[in-house]
Amino acid sequence: MQLNDLFELTRNNKNICPTCNKPKQMYYQPWCPRCEKPEFETIKVLNLLQCLSHIESIGGLNNDYMSHIIYDRYEYSNDTYFIFYPINDDARVDEDEKFLEVYDALVDTFGIKEKILFWVSW
Repeated sequence: MQLNDLFELTRNNKNICPTCNKPKQMYYQPWCPRCEKPEFETIKVLNLLQCLSHIESIGGLNNDYMSHIIYDRYEYSNDTYFIFYPINDDARVDEDEKFLEVYDALVDTFGIKEKILFWVSW
């Protein structure tokens, strides 16, 4: 069975779990909410404002400039978190140049290679 067929069966409630005989749900891939208990994800967390201050202090972009660009993208507030994903090369063409400038400064300075959480605290 092809993967697309499996996804279509799941979306139509026809992909049945062999353990409990209930329909699986789509969550990135077919998943049985009864039999497959969610597990904790291990994800790195960085303090966004400290990161931006660090970049500025080593001669990088201006902190206020970076803050405004990231705020426009994620609309954060104090004591919130947001997920920051690496952007693949194909997706870069659709991104705003100013955001990519800040994105590259964060990725290059902190070696971000996988999704992380940025914590916003001031």
